[in-house]
Amino acid sequence: MRKLRANLAYDGSDFHGWQSQPKLRTVQDVIQETIDRIINESPIITAASRTDAGVHAHYQVIHLTIENPISLTDLQRAMNALLPEDVAVLAVNEVDESFHARYSVKSKMYLYNIKNASIPDIFFRKYQWHIPYHLNLKDMQDGGNNLVGEHDFTSFRASSCEAKNPIREIFQLSISSHDTVIQIAVSAKSFLHHMVRNIVGTLVEIGRGKLESDDAGKILKAKDRNLAGPTAPPHGLHLLEISYDEDY
Repeated sequence: MRKLRANLAYDGSDFHGWQSQPKLRTVQDVIQETIDRIINESPIITAASRTDAGVHAHYQVIHLTIENPISLTDLQRAMNALLPEDVAVLAVNEVDESFHARYSVKSKMYLYNIKNASIPDIFFRKYQWHIPYHLNLKDMQDGGNNLVGEHDFTSFRASSCEAKNPIREIFQLSISSHDTVIQIAVSAKSFLHHMVRNIVGTLVEIGRGKLESDDAGKILKAKDRNLAGPTAPPHGLHLLEISYDEDY
């Protein structure tokens, strides 16, 4: 048996997320079906992050175990030839049995894109949240600073979140502006369901003056999802980086 790691990129616009779902188009099912066609095996595929419907991945990592002796180069080439145009295999490597795409993760970084202008960019409408009103970036950053560190993020988790422990540690939360595009970068080892999108929605409420920057910390301590801002739409969210220890 061979344990393989593959790095993927995909446009999430036309997917119902990563995880397999009956009668719905998911990234996991597309990858599974493609591998089955190439090597006539149906290995269990595990991803580092189970992205939601509409969320994009510039760098997703999966692992799987196969018996087929196909070369890594041939497997990658065949997958890219058969996969739809909204998915690409960036690399395939053979890894030690101890590697786990999800549990071996050291950190993940998500990037959220906001088009902050009166007119939307129609060519990037699937990848940015268009917000036509002014946003105060300093207030948003001050609010985000309250969330950095290890906390109970109950106020920023989805009601459907199945995680047993709401404690997470945000390593970094930074906000930058590039002309009319605002980017919110958030890194942690793991996230709760909708955590980044709920944080973004709250920071936008701060940026438009509906909440004060100090309210982010108060909302965090309250452990009440009803106090936080709305869930930002999925199409602005991008899985950007996944880091592992040097051993992997």
